[in-house]
Amino acid sequence: MKKEISKSEVIKLLLQVCPSYQTRWEEYVQDNYEIMVEQP
Repeated sequence: MKKEISKSEVIKLLLQVCPSYQTRWEEYVQDNYEIMVEQP
């Protein structure tokens, strides 16, 4: 049985396999979100 990946897990998994993306992700969050709130 396969487990579905939740939306909240996607970035965590991405950063585990591609740590070089961390800086780009942080810049994106800073530029696009005032408060880190999970989007629906």
